[in-house]
Amino acid sequence: MEDLEICHCNNVSKNEITDAICQHRYTSVAEIQNALKAGIICGRCIPEIRNILAKQNQ
Repeated sequence: MEDLEICHCNNVSKNEITDAICQHRYTSVAEIQNALKAGIICGRCIPEIRNILAKQNQ
Protein backbone atom coordinates (compact mmCIF):
# COMPACT_ATOMS: atom_id res chain seq x y z
CA MET A 1 0.00 0.00 0.00
CA GLU A 2 1.29 3.42 -0.95
CA ASP A 3 1.99 5.88 1.85
CA LEU A 4 -0.11 8.95 1.12
CA GLU A 5 1.43 12.38 1.45
CA ILE A 6 -0.97 14.37 3.64
CA CYS A 7 0.95 17.63 4.02
CA HIS A 8 2.40 18.60 0.65
CA CYS A 9 4.07 21.76 1.97
CA ASN A 10 6.25 19.86 4.46
CA ASN A 11 6.17 16.39 2.88
CA VAL A 12 4.49 14.65 5.82
CA SER A 13 2.98 11.26 5.10
CA LYS A 14 -0.06 9.54 6.57
CA ASN A 15 2.20 6.88 8.09
CA GLU A 16 4.30 9.54 9.82
CA ILE A 17 1.16 11.06 11.31
CA THR A 18 -0.34 7.75 12.44
CA ASP A 19 2.99 6.60 13.90
CA ALA A 20 3.33 9.85 15.86
CA ILE A 21 -0.23 9.55 17.18
CA CYS A 22 0.38 5.98 18.33
CA GLN A 23 3.83 6.58 19.82
CA HIS A 24 3.10 9.87 21.57
CA ARG A 25 -0.67 9.57 22.06
CA TYR A 26 -1.36 12.86 20.36
CA THR A 27 -4.99 13.95 20.49
CA SER A 28 -4.93 17.35 18.78
CA VAL A 29 -3.99 18.92 15.49
CA ALA A 30 -1.75 21.36 17.38
CA GLU A 31 0.33 18.48 18.74
CA ILE A 32 0.79 17.09 15.22
CA GLN A 33 1.67 20.55 13.93
CA ASN A 34 4.28 21.06 16.65
CA ALA A 35 5.82 17.62 16.25
CA LEU A 36 5.75 17.10 12.49
CA LYS A 37 5.21 20.62 11.09
CA ALA A 38 2.21 19.29 9.14
CA GLY A 39 -0.48 21.85 8.49
CA ILE A 40 1.51 24.92 9.48
CA ILE A 41 2.02 26.56 6.09
CA CYS A 42 -1.16 26.58 4.00
CA GLY A 43 -3.43 24.55 6.29
CA ARG A 44 -5.15 22.61 3.51
CA CYS A 45 -4.25 19.30 5.15
CA ILE A 46 -5.76 20.14 8.56
CA PRO A 47 -9.14 18.49 7.81
CA GLU A 48 -7.36 15.28 6.82
CA ILE A 49 -5.17 15.43 9.94
CA ARG A 50 -8.39 15.77 12.00
CA ASN A 51 -9.82 12.70 10.25
CA ILE A 52 -6.68 10.68 10.94
CA LEU A 53 -6.70 11.74 14.60
CA ALA A 54 -10.37 10.78 14.95
CA LYS A 55 -9.80 7.33 13.45
CA GLN A 56 -6.67 6.66 15.51
CA ASN A 57 -8.21 7.80 18.78
CA GLN A 58 -11.46 5.82 18.54
